[in-house]
Amino acid sequence: MTPRNHARIFRRRQLLLGAAAAALNICAAATVAAQPTPPVVQAGGNTILASDQHQSYALVTSTVADSTAELRGAADGSALQVTDNVLSANARANVAAATWEPDATGSLRSEAATLSTGWSGTSASSGIVIASRQQAQGTAVAGKIGGAGSPSRLGAALTNVSDSSVHMDANTLEAGGTGNEASSALSLTNLSSGLSAGIVNDQSITDASTVKAAQFGDLRISANALSGSSVELSGNSTRALAHGSNAANALTVDAVAVEGVGAGGAPSTVDTGSNEGEVHAQFGVLSNQRLDGTVAAKNAGIALVQIGGAASGSSIVNDANQMAAGSYGNRVDNSLSLNAPTIATDNIGAGTANVTNMQLVNAVAVSARAGQGPRSVVQSDLTGSTASLSENLVTAAATGNQADANRLTVTAASLMSGQSSGGGRPRNSAGDRHSGSY
Repeated sequence: MTPRNHARIFRRRQLLLGAAAAALNICAAATVAAQPTPPVVQAGGNTILASDQHQSYALVTSTVADSTAELRGAADGSALQVTDNVLSANARANVAAATWEPDATGSLRSEAATLSTGWSGTSASSGIVIASRQQAQGTAVAGKIGGAGSPSRLGAALTNVSDSSVHMDANTLEAGGTGNEASSALSLTNLSSGLSAGIVNDQSITDASTVKAAQFGDLRISANALSGSSVELSGNSTRALAHGSNAANALTVDAVAVEGVGAGGAPSTVDTGSNEGEVHAQFGVLSNQRLDGTVAAKNAGIALVQIGGAASGSSIVNDANQMAAGSYGNRVDNSLSLNAPTIATDNIGAGTANVTNMQLVNAVAVSARAGQGPRSVVQSDLTGSTASLSENLVTAAATGNQADANRLTVTAASLMSGQSSGGGRPRNSAGDRHSGSY
């Protein structure tokens, strides 16, 4: 077995994760007062990998302040270059990653997977299980570059520039804030038995938590005067990206043959009123994301070429710079791929393969703002010179729920006797619910 994961692997029939289970992968910040015990993770099966993370009334910040990387002085017959520099401030409350490729699955057998998640907790029962839960409760997460009284910038601050070139490209300023981030990948190969497998992932931002990203840093070339010189600020980027919850779950099964296993219950059931979801399938992926807090991104940086005096016989280029602000409440990518020469199904009604996704933004703000943008300024005369301000991009994008890359792929040469059913009872109200079943 070759697990690669921040959690531990447990080979026992029943696993309970909660506030008291300190031996498991539980991350909790210090609290300002006693808080209710968070919902737990329960998992049962032949082989289990589980993770539970909880931040309670914590402050998680990452700041780049008073950081300046500049070329300074006069330039005469010189070539100056500012390239491939990065200023980055990223704050993340909970981060989990699980990658698992069992190397011996041929002899294992089990009942079908039963996966459930919601406010009451997360549970999974399957032959092989990856179960994870993350919660940020009343927590403030912020990534910030620069700001009032603490300027940060990249570039050049020159006096007189003559017969010289000043080139600034491929520099990056990035501020990021993330409440929950998780990835789970389970890959089964050469499967030839009646074995089930499932991934369940639950993420929540609760109790008026805030997730923010703010980018105030500048990209700047300034000079007192230009003579017979070229100045170029191009191909640079500034970004402010805020994510409430971000997840990627992938289950891949490459089998010699798939034997049907029994299970009760509808393949997929979603109750938006109680925010509970349940999946019954031989192979299943279930994800649930809830946002009850503010997510905001702001990019107020500038890409500036400024000549304090005159420019003669020179070229000024300020092109193809990108300035973006992006804010996402819930974002997920779920996939399940099943490939086998033959697939045998049972007669009970559970699905063979199922992907179900739940997302809820609960009456809160998700916002993004980008300001200023690129500018070129010559304070005095522009004589015998050229100036370009082209192909720059300033964008702001805010998305409540995003799940546009969910995939369910089943490939087989033959389907043996029995039946499979799908559909369940997906209902939709304040959130987005998607399910697919084979």
